[in-house]
This record gives sequence, structure tokens and C-alpha cells, in this order.
Amino acid sequence: MVGVSKEGKILDIGITSHSETPGIGSRVTETGYTDRYRGLPAKKGVDVDAVSGATYSSKGVVAAVNEAVGLVEKFKKEIF
Repeated sequence: MVGVSKEGKILDIGITSHSETPGIGSRVTETGYTDRYRGLPAKKGVDVDAVSGATYSSKGVVAAVNEAVGLVEKFKKEIF
């Protein structure tokens, strides 16, 4: 889930489900990682540093966030 403000900033992200390895890939669900997205512009091209040891998981989250903000851009009028 990705929360976006009317002003075009990412409010927060949340991982609703995953099947990552506990203690490794699952670290992308921790607030230490998800908080990195707060306040970033909600525009395609969002990127944050990967979690060490969880590069693929981190890239998956980045891709999902970018997909979500792309949809927000596309349907901004209807959403807000």
C-alpha cells in the first residue's frame, strides 16, 4: 500500500503480505526501510537504497511503489 498526499508526497508505504525469508528479505517490511519513502515525491522514478542482503526484495518494493505512484498520477483527478 502506498499513501499519497494531495500535495504529491508519499505519506507512507505498507507491505500487506510477503513470502520473503525471515530475517533477510523480510527486512523490507520493517519501519527502518519503509520510513525511507516518507516525504518523497510521488512521481515515477522513486528510488531508495536497498536493504543490505535483501537487494531483490528491495527492488520489488521500489517497483511496486513506482507502479502505485504511476497510477496515482494517472488517476489523480478521480482520486483527489
